[in-house]
Amino acid sequence: MVPGILDLHENPFVEASRELVDLVSQHDFPFQLYYHERTLKEWRDTLDVIRDHLAAVRWRQDLSRAAVLSGRLTGVELRFHQRNAEKPIGCGSSTGTLTGA
Repeated sequence: MVPGILDLHENPFVEASRELVDLVSQHDFPFQLYYHERTLKEWRDTLDVIRDHLAAVRWRQDLSRAAVLSGRLTGVELRFHQRNAEKPIGCGSSTGTLTGA
């Protein structure tokens, strides 16, 4: 659910998760939301694979615009291409992050 809340992944439960986070924040309920270590590791591993995939190609802005218009992307790849279509960015290394170019 964490990637969905961050608008990096789509699934049917994202809206309910966002509503839960908003509800806890707005009404100051006496509990805190947590995530499991394995969830974080899984998400980091997933991001590494996506980053390596994106870094394998030099994405020109016109290619990113076409990728966005295709309607076939979701999540991290869609966000990357949306940003790259506006201003060229890099993918960094397998241990890095998306970076401005």
